[in-house]
Amino acid sequence: MENQIKIGLRHTEKLMVTARDTAHAVGNSGAHVFSTPAMLLLIENTCGATIQPALTAGQITVGIMANFDHLAATPVGMMVRCDAEVIEIDRRRIRFAVTLYDEVEKVGEGVHDRFVIDNAEDFVAKTNAKSAAKS
Repeated sequence: MENQIKIGLRHTEKLMVTARDTAHAVGNSGAHVFSTPAMLLLIENTCGATIQPALTAGQITVGIMANFDHLAATPVGMMVRCDAEVIEIDRRRIRFAVTLYDEVEKVGEGVHDRFVIDNAEDFVAKTNAKSAAKS
């Protein structure tokens, strides 16, 4: 993993804003604009896709931190682009710089950390064991 994930690795994802991506859809009645939760999801998906090709069989990544500013509103029907770049690698923690643009202006920027899980099956089993422990 560490040999293939390098500082400077970049990836871009795009999303056409629909009604399901709006603040209105997540409870902010009347705000028919691209929501902050949808922005976070786009950030997570873009960063995950950046390093996915470098992962080995059985590995996955999970988001562990996001610190970003939602700078401007984007209407339904407009495209949002998220650019991600690997800026730091600390063992299994990968930090990304992210910048988001709609078709007119910069709408977001910040950092996102993802953690590489070496054995997805064990991770899920351990997580699911919490259900038994709460009984």
